[in-house]
Amino acid sequence: MRGVELKGERFEVGSNGTIATVVGVELNVEITDLDPGARWAWRVADVPATDHTVEPVDADRGRVGFGVPWAAVPYLGVCQLALQRLERIATQDRAIL
Repeated sequence: MRGVELKGERFEVGSNGTIATVVGVELNVEITDLDPGARWAWRVADVPATDHTVEPVDADRGRVGFGVPWAAVPYLGVCQLALQRLERIATQDRAIL
């Protein structure tokens, strides 16, 4: 994923927009589930897609994760790469502080 553009001003169930893929294709997205600050899920191109979680561990650390529907199990490799990238970004940001 290269980027996401949300239409409207609020991130809420029913919000929609587009996702720009790494191969240059844009797909429609819609937020299907939301627990503010903790979890959200979306539908991409009218197909249930990943759900995203953020869980505090302590004052300085958190845990993130992805849920993937069975039909998208091959996408777990992409999710693993994303988690590694997020860890690298979080570690670099923390080192700067």
